[in-house]
Amino acid sequence: MFIEDSLIIVHDSYAQEQCFHIFNKNTGRHIGDFGRKGRGPGEMLNVSSVYLQNENVVAFDANLKKIVIYDIVNVLSGKADAYKELSLPVT
Repeated sequence: MFIEDSLIIVHDSYAQEQCFHIFNKNTGRHIGDFGRKGRGPGEMLNVSSVYLQNENVVAFDANLKKIVIYDIVNVLSGKADAYKELSLPVT
């Protein structure tokens, strides 16, 4: 779980279609979700580690060998390209 300004960002990908959920820190109101589960672009199967860097949620999926960087401002704006993806070499 992370707190960024007036937002609470929760990682819970175990029984959900989306890996991350955003709530208003003051009211608890659900604002949105992001980080769809799957094998496609911007999707994750098993988030192994996650951290907050400025206004970005950086998530690593060890199974898919990739890092996905979600831009929270773009996520909240509903932009389709709200992420960058880095594939790691398979050894």
